[in-house]
Amino acid sequence: MMDYLAKSAIRILCAVACMLVSPMVYADQTEDQAEDLFKQKQYDQALSIWYGMIESGKSSTGIFYNIGLAESQLQNTPKAMLAYEKALRLKPMNEAIQSAIIEERKKIQDATIPVAPFFLNEWYKAMMTLLRPGYWSFLGLGLIGIIIIMSLLSANKKFKTEERQLHRYKLPLVVLGAFFILSGWLSYREIYRENEAIVAVTCEVRQAPASDSPEARTLYPGEKILMTDRIGEWYHVQLLNLDAGWVKKDCLIAIVLDHR
Repeated sequence: MMDYLAKSAIRILCAVACMLVSPMVYADQTEDQAEDLFKQKQYDQALSIWYGMIESGKSSTGIFYNIGLAESQLQNTPKAMLAYEKALRLKPMNEAIQSAIIEERKKIQDATIPVAPFFLNEWYKAMMTLLRPGYWSFLGLGLIGIIIIMSLLSANKKFKTEERQLHRYKLPLVVLGAFFILSGWLSYREIYRENEAIVAVTCEVRQAPASDSPEARTLYPGEKILMTDRIGEWYHVQLLNLDAGWVKKDCLIAIVLDHR
């Protein structure tokens, strides 16, 4: 009977493993196909595959970066910058992505000169995006689960001798678990924030949220802005050189990652 149950459990585990691995293998083959098309300079066909993968819920730094490269080759600077910024959201310290953004910004007419970000802020972003939010939370809940199991075992007379060791490690494990759960929440806020956008079309920055307000400057497609406030169809934005003003919503494409 035990042998039968063991064999059944193994069969079930194998079936589950096959179900999990098959989509991953298919996705890898699809991505390889897109990369081959890119190398053959068939950029539209490669983009069709990569955008399809994102629509199906498979997003990654590599896919966004590849989309940026392909859109750049097609001279679609706003779309290239959008893809690069999404890739950077997932890997803030990646030098290849940072270099690609610098090169693409050279194509933007009258592009602003960015102010260097504060290094502690960059380290924070790198730390929070080291893992996806779900992984951080899984680690935290896993540690708390271990504490609960250890507590239940220590209540058993057979494990009374382990009770002192449990109390020694309980507080550090609780603190570490809470830290991981907090990191999951902060990671979610960092990756999926919706306060940045790319300028899609040429537009004017106004001193106030009105079309007859004095013009502060003109923004050209591909420029990145930070959205700090909204009144109706107007966004109060901060440029990379820290200048500020009001821009119409229709001018912008928000840098938003899918939550799936």
